[in-house]
Amino acid sequence: MKTIIQIMGHEAVEHFLAPHSAAIEFGPASNQILGVEVETERLQRSHGWYSERLFPNWTVTQDNSLRGASGEFVTIPMKASNLLPALQNFYSITGFTEENFTDRCSIHVHANVQDFTVDQLVSLTLMYQTVEDIFFEFVGHWRDTNLYSIPWSQCRMSYKMIPSMLRSDGAFIESMRGWQKYTALNLLPILNQGTVEFRHMHGTADMDKISTWVKMISHLMYAAKSSTFEEVLNTVKDLNTSSQYQRWFERILGGVLPYDDRYRAPLFQGIVNAKYSFLTLDPKKPSKKGLDFGEYIGTVDVAPQEERAARVQGAADRLLREALERNRAEMTRWTIDPLPTTAGEWRAVVMDDIAENVPTPIVRPRIR
Repeated sequence: MKTIIQIMGHEAVEHFLAPHSAAIEFGPASNQILGVEVETERLQRSHGWYSERLFPNWTVTQDNSLRGASGEFVTIPMKASNLLPALQNFYSITGFTEENFTDRCSIHVHANVQDFTVDQLVSLTLMYQTVEDIFFEFVGHWRDTNLYSIPWSQCRMSYKMIPSMLRSDGAFIESMRGWQKYTALNLLPILNQGTVEFRHMHGTADMDKISTWVKMISHLMYAAKSSTFEEVLNTVKDLNTSSQYQRWFERILGGVLPYDDRYRAPLFQGIVNAKYSFLTLDPKKPSKKGLDFGEYIGTVDVAPQEERAARVQGAADRLLREALERNRAEMTRWTIDPLPTTAGEWRAVVMDDIAENVPTPIVRPRIR
């Protein structure tokens, strides 16, 4: 299968990498190639002063979304193991504190996907959906309500993306062009530079938090690149018990975050979000790999359209019933009357009415 760089024709990111002596290793995930953009305000010195001292790892430009004496500091691409000391050096030289980061400031992390196949990229999108709420829970600062880092679970764009990405190279490119920049995981940079952009993090001088954030992203990227879409999809589809949930968490974020009460409930909701994305796969249009919803639910897609539609409806009911029952058993007592009967009604209960049935902060209410 072709890689992203073969499909898009980008210049290889390796051409921009500079040698680094300082490194903070944290396992295989530390080899992921990343880049960071740090937005700041209330600068005390000129752009030239910062550029001279931060060269060659950083450049500084003006960002019109910021106010006053401000700037956006951008790294060259580098391995995550080199990025951590580069960030430490950045904060040491600039002397930035929390005063330099207003509500308008963010920290964006670009992760290289040039060497990903489309199959691996789709694995990334599916894995990301399961941990999106964990990412927002870690970041905090109500970033899931920020108009410049909209959760996938709120915009619902991703639910139609997976099948189109798998059909052909042309369909993959068109699906990327239809993406929106201000989603928390922005896919648009795939088109011009072969990266995905994580927009969740608010501006901060907290190096411990930034270090953990870089490791979280690196571990997610490593897990996705090490997995096939079919394997990821089948694993997520079959997640039904607490022990399975914990193994999934540890597969992606083990050693970076603890699997505790803070992150357990967000994982539950993320897996519900991911399972719901299966329901939008069009049974009438199998991908070029021959994967369609009929295969996902253990049947062969040869029946008439009406039977296929009924089968998909039945699978939708089953998946969402399982999700609800799991939440009922493991989180709190639900009071639902009358009991939903269709996939749409189950979706409403699981996603839209969840805040009314589960006390906060077990599950956060969604912004509609």
